[in-house]
Amino acid sequence: MATIQISRLFLYPIKSCAGLPVSQATLIETGFQYDRLWMVTDEKYKFVTQIKEGRLALVTPKIIGIPALQCGLHLEGTVGMEELESGDTTTPQLILTIPATPTTDEAPEATSLTTPATTTTTTTSSMILPLHPTEVELAGLKKVQVHVWGDDTPAYDEGDEVADWLSTFLGRRVRLVRYILDQGKRATKTCPPTAEQVQQALASPEDDNDSGSSNRDPAATTLPPRPVGGWRSIFSYFAPSSASHSTTTPPPPQWPGRVMFSNDSPILLASEASLVDVNQHLPTPIDIRRFRPNIMVDGIAPFEEDTWHRISIKAGALARKITPPISSSEEKITVDADTNASTSAPSAVTLMVTSRCTRCPMTNNNPDTGIASLEHQPLKTLVNYRRVDPGDKYRGCFGMNCVPVRTGKYCS
Repeated sequence: MATIQISRLFLYPIKSCAGLPVSQATLIETGFQYDRLWMVTDEKYKFVTQIKEGRLALVTPKIIGIPALQCGLHLEGTVGMEELESGDTTTPQLILTIPATPTTDEAPEATSLTTPATTTTTTTSSMILPLHPTEVELAGLKKVQVHVWGDDTPAYDEGDEVADWLSTFLGRRVRLVRYILDQGKRATKTCPPTAEQVQQALASPEDDNDSGSSNRDPAATTLPPRPVGGWRSIFSYFAPSSASHSTTTPPPPQWPGRVMFSNDSPILLASEASLVDVNQHLPTPIDIRRFRPNIMVDGIAPFEEDTWHRISIKAGALARKITPPISSSEEKITVDADTNASTSAPSAVTLMVTSRCTRCPMTNNNPDTGIASLEHQPLKTLVNYRRVDPGDKYRGCFGMNCVPVRTGKYCS
């Protein structure tokens, strides 16, 4: 039997800014901890992305001083992933770095995340933010309402210093805001699930026993991801929350979990084989940064992940090995457990695959320059051969949206 591996993990601390390859990640209700915790907005607190401001791609994050991993995913023996550092004496911080002079010339794209493309910029400028601000520090920040994809959610304005720093770099007035985790209520933005899919997402471990028997609806184990696009998807962005429904009308089913400043779902999963397949269709190869996944897997056929429904990763999964499903209709993918793992080993993780990810023009931005492809690649190619979602027949797909669940509870 072939072995599937979790090959790479990524965080994106600031929405639409550069990603952070990491060797470990803690999974919480909203996805990876610190993922899209911050967001750039205009002065009216409406979200700003690379689609309008390509140079956001050049804002590079680094996280230092984090505590030891207690819950989540860990890649053993990973190289080139030192950007997320653990230390006992360093105050947990987010360090942001930008080129002192914005890149203006198209540069060749890096072929790997450990070999950056060459540019003419040699000096940088940095800004430091506390990862876990104290109550006194939070009291000094302005609380605002920010707008992102049809939602208004509370956030903290990180202040004038970082706002001026980013505004100077981007050439327009912007603000940087921090999500308020205990107050934000943004729901997953993919299509509303069926009641059976919600049942599957919240299934207890007893419902996933090895004998093949189940206490839940058998149909729930073979339900494919819902179509993501079309009017149903548009409605999901602007539909009122379940709190607005009358007491006599039950609210529609909703995926468990919520998102911070992500567009759609807490987690995006893709595969190395699918990236290779896309590159075989492109005139010039690209790297995975164009697609901004959180989890990359290896050892499967191109786009095999399109058929996955539920992914289970056992406790102590340090070997990065996953047992593949017997067939495309079987939803469980299980990471081999290390039976000798200590109590501090990462806890069990379960992901419910909610939908395909239809791609937007941001994929055309070169992550090394922030400049969009004049040939509209790779989006043009995806539209030509990856229009596979029946709910959105005009957009190309790459990656799968996922909601994190664990034995009926969120991993926190």
